[in-house]
Amino acid sequence: MTNPEPGSELAGAVERVYDVFASYPPPRLLHSSPIEDAEAIFRAVSSDKLRQLSGEKLGTYAGSAIWTVGDVDDYRHFLPRVLELAIQGEPSMGFDANVIAAKLEKTSWRDWPSEEQQAVEALFQAAWRKTLTKHPDKGTQFPGWRAW
Repeated sequence: MTNPEPGSELAGAVERVYDVFASYPPPRLLHSSPIEDAEAIFRAVSSDKLRQLSGEKLGTYAGSAIWTVGDVDDYRHFLPRVLELAIQGEPSMGFDANVIAAKLEKTSWRDWPSEEQQAVEALFQAAWRKTLTKHPDKGTQFPGWRAW
């Protein structure tokens, strides 16, 4: 996929996720397992404002989040950008819809406030509907968007 068209259902879903998760502040530090360089990851994700973080800067965190880096609230802070970059087709593992869905399950996201659950569901559903408008022979498809 690419950037959602302004005013589209998908663009609205992205904005809604940013709005709903805006109350989660950026982490002051990241905890990690010894196999990760938490300081380097923290420097990368702290180098820009959330909406300006590139896939390159957020990718290591996105791939390791929940499993070996950070906690649930850290992930909630970065989740809007992770989802937006996933929609744009960022190639890093942490931006794969199936990986995001697995991380959400690991965080017991069904216990999160209903507004947060609804925003995430709406984005996945909008991304799936957008995927259905693309011919299977035209570009990369993201079957993981049907996770819900």
